[in-house]
Amino acid sequence: MKSAAAFCRSQVWHANSSFFYAMVLMPTQSRRAVFAVYSFCRLVDDSVDLPLTTGHWHAQRKQAKLAWWRREVHHLLSDRTTTHPVSAELLWAHDQFAIDIRLLLDILDGMEMDLQPRWCQTWDDLERYCRRVAVAVGQLIIPMMRRNQQHSAPPMDHLSYPIGMALQLTNILRDLAEDAAMGRIYLPQQWLQQAGIDRDELLANRHWPPQLQSRLQPLLRQLATTARNYYDQAEQMIPAEERAELLPARLMAAFYRHCLDQLDQHHYDVFQYPVRLGLLTKMGLCWRTWRDNR
Repeated sequence: MKSAAAFCRSQVWHANSSFFYAMVLMPTQSRRAVFAVYSFCRLVDDSVDLPLTTGHWHAQRKQAKLAWWRREVHHLLSDRTTTHPVSAELLWAHDQFAIDIRLLLDILDGMEMDLQPRWCQTWDDLERYCRRVAVAVGQLIIPMMRRNQQHSAPPMDHLSYPIGMALQLTNILRDLAEDAAMGRIYLPQQWLQQAGIDRDELLANRHWPPQLQSRLQPLLRQLATTARNYYDQAEQMIPAEERAELLPARLMAAFYRHCLDQLDQHHYDVFQYPVRLGLLTKMGLCWRTWRDNR
């Protein structure tokens, strides 16, 4: 039987995420803790990301999955009992790094928003969603990057908001086609109405026609500009003496900012030009980001 730590390692490995390259740069204990947080996010995200065509995974079943994880987190908070290897590793991470377990409930709140039809009405709705599913993750993992693991050390989670917002907005732009296939549009309804775009029109077309894409362009560029501003804000907030310790966070930002560049290059046509980072690209970004420490 796999240990809890080995289970989380396998979750990260099989996910084939770009974040893996950032996580392996962390100290051993930090990496183990981050693997636990990543595994939690991966499992709860998978609970709500199954396609609409999978009939037996209806909304009630997805809600039940999230409810089970919510009970598991409450047990961590109340009596420190666990029934899942990821929960056991999260408890270990809490003991090592004093992470705020309550942030896991924020992540679950964000996942539950995905089960609500048409929740994204305004920018405030989208910002609230990003806070829950991305900024909360940053609040958990960025402090783990500190090599001095004394609990009395001052926190380093000041980057959580701008980097979490930047990564999630980029993720939304990158996954436009996949999300639409699952019945999700993360562009605020208010923006769509102002552009004369019907949300149902986006969901009804497997490939958005040129006329529809041309109307979407200003909205997508607006979202991309907002993401770039957050990347810039995060970069400016990193003191010179913390650049090396925050290399994993900076590498995550470099990967996703490169995705944003590719999206812009292809005019956000994610149907014809899906964004994927190849191994050589990732290695080059790793080298350039590490070089910038010096």
